[in-house]
Amino acid sequence: MIEIKNLTKYFGPVCAVSNISLKIEQGESLGLVGESGSGKSTLARMILGLISPTSGVVLYNSIGKLRQECQIVFQDPQTSLNPRIKIGEAIGEPLIIHKIVDSGKLNVERRIKELLDMVKLPASYADRYPHALSGGERQRVGIARALASDPKFLILDEPVSALDVSIQVDILKLLKEIKQRLNLTYLFIAHDLSVIGYMCDRIVVMQNGKIVEVGLREEILANPKQEYTRKLLQSTLAV
Repeated sequence: MIEIKNLTKYFGPVCAVSNISLKIEQGESLGLVGESGSGKSTLARMILGLISPTSGVVLYNSIGKLRQECQIVFQDPQTSLNPRIKIGEAIGEPLIIHKIVDSGKLNVERRIKELLDMVKLPASYADRYPHALSGGERQRVGIARALASDPKFLILDEPVSALDVSIQVDILKLLKEIKQRLNLTYLFIAHDLSVIGYMCDRIVVMQNGKIVEVGLREEILANPKQEYTRKLLQSTLAV
């Protein structure tokens, strides 16, 4: 589905991502794990097209067109939503921009209601502002907004790390349900291997902008080959 070829990104003299090649298969849930500053989010933004690589290419089904087919859910739901617009407008904006539904207020409102229902929020939330919602509710809105353009591939960039542990579990379960229901492909980014282990089929470990280990979830969690991966796993178990 997605092929990353020799992707590199420099910010001035600093190499944030170094010569990464990777394939993400249709329907897969791929985990990308590493400490803060390891290059995970930079890689994700290059895949999405939010920033341009210094070199290398990202192919979607062997072509370069990816943007509408791929969406992202950010870490902090508070900053990813405009505080001045209502939830319904935030979710409805991609529907209008990408012409996902037939023009007409009723069609847009109907689809907004469907998306809110998909993330288990009442239709009445369309008339609320972000400040009136809890952190978990705002993240549900962020997920609904990402789904509005009918993507096939979803990047989840630390989607639960800003939430309380009890809320994290609910959001992770919701994301699993949505993936199965819509047959989505996930790139799930986290620093916590326990979260990655719950969500993902295959795990990629990044350190200092490079991939240091790749394997099936069971292999990585039970028998990591790299010392760096073992330390990540130990830090997770110590929490």
